[in-house]
Amino acid sequence: MKNKPPRSRHSRWTILLAIVTAVVGIGISLHVRARIAQTETITAKLTAETLRLNTERELNLFAEVLESVRALHALSDAVNQEAMNEFIEKGLIHQHAVLGAFGLTQRISHRHRLQIESSDQTGPGIYTVVQQGPGDTWIPTGPRKIYYPLTWQNKAEALGVPIGFDFTSTPEARRIVQRIEQTKKTSLVPVPLKMGTSTSYWVFAPVINNSAPPLFNQVLGLAVAAIEPDAILQKVSASSTSEADLQLKLLSENIETGGTIRRTVNSWLYRHPLHAIDTQW
Repeated sequence: MKNKPPRSRHSRWTILLAIVTAVVGIGISLHVRARIAQTETITAKLTAETLRLNTERELNLFAEVLESVRALHALSDAVNQEAMNEFIEKGLIHQHAVLGAFGLTQRISHRHRLQIESSDQTGPGIYTVVQQGPGDTWIPTGPRKIYYPLTWQNKAEALGVPIGFDFTSTPEARRIVQRIEQTKKTSLVPVPLKMGTSTSYWVFAPVINNSAPPLFNQVLGLAVAAIEPDAILQKVSASSTSEADLQLKLLSENIETGGTIRRTVNSWLYRHPLHAIDTQW
């Protein structure tokens, strides 16, 4: 007759097996959850990164298209507004669609300003150099060595300023133009404009005298447009299959670190600096 194992020993093995099974089950469950969370994070990051790159592309496209209209600088004094409007409508459809309103400025000295304003003639190239005054008025710009007045725009009052408006009449814009004269790079003025309900900023693309030796290339003027970050984000959203709340803001200082992503209650929050139009966003 064989001895049967004690019931207590059998019970202990049953309990131990149940515990091991539970631990393995919990481990597998935690591993699966971790893999799912990791996959969700990677997917969310890839989606956010695509949106960031598309935003950067749209900003750079705006700058590139603005640079493409600089050649009009040679014609702006010789062609009247009506003829230029017809040329814009028939020959610069893409530029008009991307930029909306844009114009050209001319770099002039104080002596040149006096010659322009003292002329009794009328027509292209004849204007008064002005700046923003109290309220919605325009007043003569104070005397300086150099001015950058608006000489032409693709539609009358398209930029919200008159012909002759000096784009260096504000300290911040003057600082950016002085930097452009050194770098020869298209740049944005980081001061919001009072145009409509959306926030917008001036963008300046330098017109360079390419006929001079490189060391003596001077900025002859600027191609000017107003960029609306909200409009850029609308284009990015329209071309994306994902739903996202996009925000684009200027940074007060350069940030060298990469992006961050974290899970909130019902969504992912992704932040990443990008550099476009000689500005960090």
